[in-house]
Amino acid sequence: CQRDNIRRELGLSDKFVIGYTGSYQKWHGLDRTIEVAERLAAQEDDYHFILIGDGVGYESISERIREKGLGQMFTQIKALPHAQMPRHLSAFDCALMTYPKLDGFYFSPLKMFEYMAMEVPVISTAIGQIAEIIDNGQTGLLVEEETAEAYVQALLENRTKLRDIGARGRQLMKAAYSWRKNAERVTAAAEQALT
Repeated sequence: CQRDNIRRELGLSDKFVIGYTGSYQKWHGLDRTIEVAERLAAQEDDYHFILIGDGVGYESISERIREKGLGQMFTQIKALPHAQMPRHLSAFDCALMTYPKLDGFYFSPLKMFEYMAMEVPVISTAIGQIAEIIDNGQTGLLVEEETAEAYVQALLENRTKLRDIGARGRQLMKAAYSWRKNAERVTAAAEQALT
């Protein structure tokens, strides 16, 4: 299957894969992701992180991974064509969104919808619309304190439940957040505005 093939290609068949996709912006919290990796390295030896993307912080994150001696725990892949993303997302056991709690944070990142639509369970900071969309423990995992310890705790306490959480997240996307559902909401709002 696609998942087994990409994991085999990346040499990760026996790993628990934690993924991230997006630009390397400071407000994406990748420094915190490295701290999560440090703590997981002390717990188990089967965790591996895939970071897919590029941006101004790419080199500094790469350097920090090397400085911490975590190179064996990370695979960095430069930005991929959109058509290749589903194949790579299928390799993830979960996705980590370690956003810092910033004043005025309001949006729902597209990557969250993509992860959930692909049945990839999300572990995220409880912030902005993310916290409104994810039902903690049901359709994803929300972390109130954006500390490495909190993300690690959420992962370790729920690792055996992640497959079910991912399945419910996908059901939520299909039921409420598909492009068809968005179009219906926009159409209904336009019709109401015209009356």
